Amino acid sequence: MIDYERFFSEESNLYRVSDIRKLLEVAKQKELISLGGGLPDFRIIDLNEVLDAVTTVIMDKGNIALQYSATNGEPSFIDALTEYLEKDVGLEVKENESIIVTTGSQQAIDITARLFLNPNDVLLLEKPTYVASLNAFFPRRPRFEGLEITSDDGISIDELESKLEKLKKEGIKPKVLYIIPSYQNPTGAILPEKSRRKIVELAHEYDFLVVEDDPYSQLTYEGEKPKPIKAFDKEGRVIYISTLSKVVSPGLRIGFVLADRAIINRYSLIKQALDLHSSTLTQLIAEELLRRGFHRKYLSKIIPIYRSRRDAMLRSLEEELGDNAVWTRPRGGMFVFVWLKNNIDTKKLLEKAIDSGVLYVPGSGFYYDGSGRNTMRLNFSYPSEEDIRKGIKILGELVKSEAERNG
Repeated sequence: MIDYERFFSEESNLYRVSDIRKLLEVAKQKELISLGGGLPDFRIIDLNEVLDAVTTVIMDKGNIALQYSATNGEPSFIDALTEYLEKDVGLEVKENESIIVTTGSQQAIDITARLFLNPNDVLLLEKPTYVASLNAFFPRRPRFEGLEITSDDGISIDELESKLEKLKKEGIKPKVLYIIPSYQNPTGAILPEKSRRKIVELAHEYDFLVVEDDPYSQLTYEGEKPKPIKAFDKEGRVIYISTLSKVVSPGLRIGFVLADRAIINRYSLIKQALDLHSSTLTQLIAEELLRRGFHRKYLSKIIPIYRSRRDAMLRSLEEELGDNAVWTRPRGGMFVFVWLKNNIDTKKLLEKAIDSGVLYVPGSGFYYDGSGRNTMRLNFSYPSEEDIRKGIKILGELVKSEAERNG
């Protein structure tokens, strides 16, 4: 039997196993109410329209769709993305800026980490933050400087300023702020516009770059859609990452980056080494769906459904966990984040939850230092309202029992 461990690189040992990917496998194998994975619900879409779009691409552009493409993306698709950004997101692509298409926004985050982070570089980020971004950051071995999310308004700008000033006194300059300002994963928090503007000012004052990860802003249930931080960037300090996974399809694996052309040129060099280019076929299918307005029709149907499911989850949490937890109240996105009282460890509780028929994601995986042992992320976008009520009731009973045991 070969001991393969001695062949593996040191860097490969820095990747973590994703709790979420493991939980998705568990959910497939057992009949569970899943409040775990962050799945968008595409069960309401008209599959005939998707089939027609795919057929159109194959019949009209087959010899392009099935061929190699440019590393930065198929030009006609980049034109469609430019229009999407301007009309739907509210971002103008400036003359000195470019777009690169990536294989999901996860690849964009991975390239970002490779491009900007050396060992011990200071990386500012929300705490907690998107778990898969941490897996891209860990192998780069940065110095993590966390910014606590303690309210529905995201990070505290006062804390950010204080941390920046402290670093300055130490003679240390931060390299990058990674932030999910709109309906953050895992908390659902949304950064106010005033704070977004201030971040751009601070980036200039303290000379760092902002990496804005924006998968969820189109999923707005109250008020107007938020303006991206990138909308306030006059200097080229903000790198904007997004995806079509929540508005067209995650299966197409379409992400993209908007940034200054000099930055995109470097993204392109790294992407060439990773996969040459993203699938030409899925780019052209996504383009066809965007040009048909598929995403707008989908969002007009799904947003009322998501809003109602969110409301059902918040009501159930109040009824079942009101005395034993606090939680966020998101105005959009897909997640509610819960802090349990009474020192309850949600990783240990998970086994009992699975045995009782419900699945959630323990929150510690969203913390770069493994803290947050009393937290959990709950997803409301995919389960039905009935399953949400049943699942939260089960969790409420388990939490109550643990609280009594710990009390």
